Amino acid sequence: MGLRERKKAQTRDVLAEAAMRLFEARGFDATTADDIAAAADVSRRTFFRYFGAKEDAAFPLRAERLARFEHMLESAAGATPFERAREAFLALAEEYVADRASLLRQSRVVEASPALTAHELKLDRAWEDRLARALGDEIDPPPFAARVAAGAVIGAIRASLRAWFDTAGAADLTTLGREAFGLLAAGLERPWARPSTTDDRARPQGG
Repeated sequence: MGLRERKKAQTRDVLAEAAMRLFEARGFDATTADDIAAAADVSRRTFFRYFGAKEDAAFPLRAERLARFEHMLESAAGATPFERAREAFLALAEEYVADRASLLRQSRVVEASPALTAHELKLDRAWEDRLARALGDEIDPPPFAARVAAGAVIGAIRASLRAWFDTAGAADLTTLGREAFGLLAAGLERPWARPSTTDDRARPQGG
């Protein structure tokens, strides 16, 4: 990372920290983008150069993590897309554990705000869409099957993270992930592990 990129990352981190402090102290609804900019000692224009909305300041690393997830989907070892999705999540789980304190703090702020909870679900859609593309690229079943599988996988990931947050990060996130993917494996691996049939291709072309 060059000097300019480091400075940009530092400014983003300062803004994100200022936002989290204000969200914790005042609540999300009572905090404005101007408040965050003032707390970080930058202009309103600078704030919006880094974040499209104040909601995004609560999830400062989401885009980076999605990019890493996409890279992991492409590079993770595994015979099927489902296996690669599992390995990608397990690798990402290690990053989450290393950043446990920050993620627990974020989780508390998000749970306290219906607006942030809704925004998080919107952000999760990007992960689901990317996973559906990865699953759909390599199978004969139609896109609807890939969307169903992607929704199930993202649901398993959310359940694993929720169980982890509920223990304040004391549980083993990797173990939770392996258990969740194990529960899905029999049903989700089958379309990728067998030749397609006429019945498969006749399924609805939704999504």
